[in-house]
Parts: sequence; structure tokens; C-alpha cells
Amino acid sequence: MLGLKSKGLLLPACGGALMLSLAVPLASSSETSSHNLFASHPAAAAEDDLFAPIAAVLRHPRCLNCHPRDDRPRQGEDRHIHLQGVTRGPDNLGFVNLRCTACHRDENNAYSGVPGAPSWHLAPLSMGW
Repeated sequence: MLGLKSKGLLLPACGGALMLSLAVPLASSSETSSHNLFASHPAAAAEDDLFAPIAAVLRHPRCLNCHPRDDRPRQGEDRHIHLQGVTRGPDNLGFVNLRCTACHRDENNAYSGVPGAPSWHLAPLSMGW
């Protein structure tokens, strides 16, 4: 869950993509009557649906694995249930005897292959998609 580094802060990869999506300028009120609300935007010429690239990022397993709609994190490109019986826990950091940080440290572990990032945890249940 490594992210973009901006002004000394580590932003989650999916959060960085979401912030970039907010930079798309909105159409003026005179353009709202047209068929495509964003027709004047340069990206609209190449893409009918401006949100398709954003949706592709948000649907990527790297985001979905940490944003489940239940209490079980996922792993891998196939989004299988996290091994070792890992569950959310009351604070999104894993259950009492199996905390996320027991394996996921501040950085990736090249020896074991376990990914890492500062403050590794599941997104709150309200942010599951």
C-alpha cells in the first residue's frame, strides 16, 4: 500500500488517484444543456466516460483488498481472503492476537515478500466498496 509522497506525507495510492480525479475542471453552466456535461474538456474527445479511468483505479485489487465490505481483508490479484484467518478487529488494525503490524511493517520486506507502509491497516468499514 505504498503511495505518493507529497510535501513529506505518504498518501495511499488510491487516495492519490482520487485526489488527482478532483482536479478535473467542471463545465460551466452554459455547457450543462449539452448532451455531454464535460464535452468541452480535452479528455472528453478521447473518452466518452471521464470517470472510467478513475473507476479502473478504484476497482484495482490494490485498492479493493484494503477496502472490503466485510471484516476480512483480501490478498493478491485474485482478491482471495487473507491467509492466517486475519479479521478487521474493532480498530481496523486486526484482532487482538493478530494485528496488521505483526507482519506489515513500515516498509516492504524484501526477504519475505510481505508488503508494508507506515500505519498499515484496513480502511474503515464505512469506506468499503
